[in-house]
Amino acid sequence: MRFMPADNLQVTDMTSTTERDLVLCLCTGPFNFKNMAIRQRILYLADNFDLELVCMDVGNMGPELASRRAKVRQFPGSFKSHYWNSLAFLLWAALLSIRLCWKSHKKFSFVYSFHDCTLPLGRIARIYNGSRCKWICDVLDDPGLELNNWKARRIFTLRERAILFALIVWNRYVRHVLSKVDLAIVQGTDTHDSLPTLLHTQFGVPYDSMLCVPNGIDLELIKPSGCKPSSTPQFRIFYVGYVSELRGLGTVMKAFQTFARQFPEARLDLVGWTKPRDQEWLERVVEESGLATQVRYHGVQDSETVWRMVEESAVCIFPFEREELSYVFPVKVFEYLALESPVIATRLEGVSKIIQDGENGLLVPAGDVVAWTRAFRRIRTDKPLRRRMKAVARLGIRRFSWRHINGRVIRAMQRLSEDFEIEQGELKAA
Repeated sequence: MRFMPADNLQVTDMTSTTERDLVLCLCTGPFNFKNMAIRQRILYLADNFDLELVCMDVGNMGPELASRRAKVRQFPGSFKSHYWNSLAFLLWAALLSIRLCWKSHKKFSFVYSFHDCTLPLGRIARIYNGSRCKWICDVLDDPGLELNNWKARRIFTLRERAILFALIVWNRYVRHVLSKVDLAIVQGTDTHDSLPTLLHTQFGVPYDSMLCVPNGIDLELIKPSGCKPSSTPQFRIFYVGYVSELRGLGTVMKAFQTFARQFPEARLDLVGWTKPRDQEWLERVVEESGLATQVRYHGVQDSETVWRMVEESAVCIFPFEREELSYVFPVKVFEYLALESPVIATRLEGVSKIIQDGENGLLVPAGDVVAWTRAFRRIRTDKPLRRRMKAVARLGIRRFSWRHINGRVIRAMQRLSEDFEIEQGELKAA
């Protein structure tokens, strides 16, 4: 067995009785999934700083923030259109951020934003808060991902063209402003990974302004319940995430069609958000392939329901296959493993650092229908393999503890503050 016990990590508790730095955090939301990276990061900020959170929707995280004495300012409006909602929130949050920076009884030490529409808000708040304030941007995805997704679609209507044009303008602005960040928290393990390289080459973020950290897992939050899978003979395959052909589900559906002919008891459960045209695609594929009784889309579910469905499944899947998403350290894969489920995943950069082929899961080439079919069959027929995978699943992800990962983020922020104090002292001495 290759896996070793948890790394000997010394994690410092940053909470103290002394006066804490004030952080203005800007994000969208909601944050209803308990192990998601943004939620875990915000809660850790609230544990270690005096936090003011400006967000579009706090979701079900309100009680946890209240217990940490964080101040929450939630967008009061709501529009049916995602894009109009984002624009209205952007204007509201910009004005509110400026007001908070001017009227705060003590200056913000940090402005913390994310790679979404809050990115320019971080720059605005940083400017209005003075040179002492440092701007942190948490880049969990390629900032140009939405634009790339739209470019991959067939554009017909005037509305779609307008959205595409707006995204092109937005992307150019992001390229300009992101290079001015004081610290970029970037998904990865070092600056040679795909996302740090992309941010440096396409968005001008200096390597020495980056802290590379992966996504993680809270093993105290997510534990096997001890419940046994259903006694029915069904072989259940489970996927959670964005339900779309863009996420590799086109390949999975073709492989599952072949697999289901050999094993009629096979079932494919899909959970997550989708767009109307993606749902239309899924319904069409299911009908044309004759899988109406074997494929079920469950919509969006809460964390507890997702975890229960993972435990009830024989195998869970991560089928991303687009090269521009290769950097992802998928939270869903950590959750699958934390619940001791075998995993089949595409052999991409990020997930290959979590899954060891044949140990805690199987890795298959991107877009390879035959390989996916063989992987389904192997998990279905090789019971000793399934038992071995379940035995090492949790052990292999202990090094990805959120406490360790977010502790690195906090220490990097504190070093920024200390470096500023040193620079100011040197200027005064000179």
